[in-house]
Amino acid sequence: MIFNFILANHHETSLNSLGDLLEPIYQGLEACGHHVIRFGVDFHERPMINVMVEFFKDDVIVDDLLRFKRDLGERFALGLLCTEDPEDALVMDHYPRRRPNLERLAGVVDFLWTLLPVEPYYRRLCAPEKIALLRYGFSEAYLDADIIADPRYRDIDAILYGNIHPHRERVVSALAAMGLKCITTERESYPDFIASDLVRRSKVLLDVRRSPQVRYLSPTRIVKGLHCGTAVLSERYDNSEIADLYDYTVTCAYEEIAERCRDIIRGGDYAALGLSALAKFRERTSMRDNVARALALPVFERLGAA
Repeated sequence: MIFNFILANHHETSLNSLGDLLEPIYQGLEACGHHVIRFGVDFHERPMINVMVEFFKDDVIVDDLLRFKRDLGERFALGLLCTEDPEDALVMDHYPRRRPNLERLAGVVDFLWTLLPVEPYYRRLCAPEKIALLRYGFSEAYLDADIIADPRYRDIDAILYGNIHPHRERVVSALAAMGLKCITTERESYPDFIASDLVRRSKVLLDVRRSPQVRYLSPTRIVKGLHCGTAVLSERYDNSEIADLYDYTVTCAYEEIAERCRDIIRGGDYAALGLSALAKFRERTSMRDNVARALALPVFERLGAA
């Protein structure tokens, strides 16, 4: 099958933040034997399968998509990749039309992949046989090309991977008070070659949610650190089915993050810790297999036969 990813609904600066989200999926599809157009410049009829990443703050593009489906029917294959918790007001309510447009579109797409275990929400909008949880796993092609195994060359104490928010800023300040330098990534500003270099050089990657209201961990943040061989220290709060990603991180309560990070750094075994987690992740998980499960939806029998 040919998957044509259309990202025109995203602002040009936000495209920088999609790399660690999309590249493992692209590679998983390719490992399953499919062709991927990473940045489609137009929609196409079958046999191409158009895929969009959810972010519809304006009505116009959704109106167009609904019209395409109405006029072209099965000739226009459309899938939706949903990356956020639709009940997270911090994300969804920032743009008043984002959630209504998601709900309008979810009712007509051919399939819907969600990165978070919120399938019950989408079952209210479309048929259950169209929905799959797409989980992340190890991908050889996503592995950092030059993992730093020698701890002497990891020159950054800690990296807080994600844009700064007050909940995260308090951790950064606590580390600074301990004499440790923690840098943050502006994911919408830093291109991947900068973000990846910072992660691979860090002793610890901090996986901290943006606020206490967030319900689910960030699969992409954890998986990014693992593929760079960097020790990941996670704020533990998620008890959902994707919480098994914690098996490959060091976890603790929010109040303990700064002290735990300090102890890992001063203990000196951060490089070995990161490499050990990567080895376990590599042995136990597979992005290819996870994508294959998402492709097991009945619709792909029809789309694959085109």
